[in-house]
Amino acid sequence: MTHLMHISNAVRRGQDKERIVLRFLAIETFTDFETLCFLLQSAKSNTSTLLKRMVVKGFLIKRTVILRSRKVNLWGIVGEGDTFLRSFKGLRFSSNTLDQKLLLQRTSIAFSHLSWATFHQSNHDSNFRKRYRLNHYPDALVTSKHNDEILAIEVESRLKSPVRYRVIIKEHILAKRQGFWSHVVFVVRDLEYKKMLRHRFNHIDYIPFDESRQPFHCHESMISIFTIEEMSSFTP
Repeated sequence: MTHLMHISNAVRRGQDKERIVLRFLAIETFTDFETLCFLLQSAKSNTSTLLKRMVVKGFLIKRTVILRSRKVNLWGIVGEGDTFLRSFKGLRFSSNTLDQKLLLQRTSIAFSHLSWATFHQSNHDSNFRKRYRLNHYPDALVTSKHNDEILAIEVESRLKSPVRYRVIIKEHILAKRQGFWSHVVFVVRDLEYKKMLRHRFNHIDYIPFDESRQPFHCHESMISIFTIEEMSSFTP
């Protein structure tokens, strides 16, 4: 009896993980192996076994794409097959856009593991630009589970110039003044990127506002930089 219960529990856990993957891909369309491991918080061997089983069952499809001599395996839901395959056609799909999408996915997962209230990706919300009249839009907004504070999320899979960051930060300051959100979190892939982004911020002396210039250090407290690994213990 104990052995049968153990098997039953294992089957139930497997089905739960299948549902987690399907719910995630129903929103995200496709993702890679590392992101699915992060989503499930499981070892590579266990995730690999699960994905193979889901492909055999007809739940998922797997495709291999080559971008800039880089081979990437991606998974999507069979029911969303047309959308999944169209994502790889033409100039709309590149190595840069893939890296950005995957890092944003992992950021969303990190916040869900922390049980934060909501995570709204701007490209998933058709009304986002209507609600926030700005010249720059963050990748996502997340609501704190403690005090309903809204944070803007900027995912940096590729770094920009200090001049561009000056413009972006200006828009976040304007958003804060209008009460849209109070803090900005820049998420990068690793510590080296974090160091490089901090170096770019160090080259920003001022933020231009109409006919005035405000020192950047006056607004620096509203900005945080985290690696995706550091997000596991995130506090703004």
